[in-house]
Amino acid sequence: IVKKRRGDREMGADTAKRLQDMGLVTTPIYAEDLLSFERKAVGFTESTYAWSRVLESWGVEPNRWIIKKVLAAEPLAASLPEPGPHSEVIFNIDEVASKLRQHGLGDYLRS
Repeated sequence: IVKKRRGDREMGADTAKRLQDMGLVTTPIYAEDLLSFERKAVGFTESTYAWSRVLESWGVEPNRWIIKKVLAAEPLAASLPEPGPHSEVIFNIDEVASKLRQHGLGDYLRS
């Protein structure tokens, strides 16, 4: 997992550099932010902002009111429960947490 995650980070940085070299501005947009509206009503702000950034990166002027309206019409809007702590689903959480922290990835754990 650690090697895969590190590889993902390196690939993302490489892709961002290539896009910047092409004259495009890159800002990370995370799936968690795009899909935040599915978990809670307050997530609409995060998702609206994230989808606005996607549109802006394509050169489209976003209309946040329309984005929020479209997200609210989605069947899963504000319907999913918040994820619980990893300790509830990972049997050897202490070992996993130790390894992740050792490699600077401890902030990926939900507590």
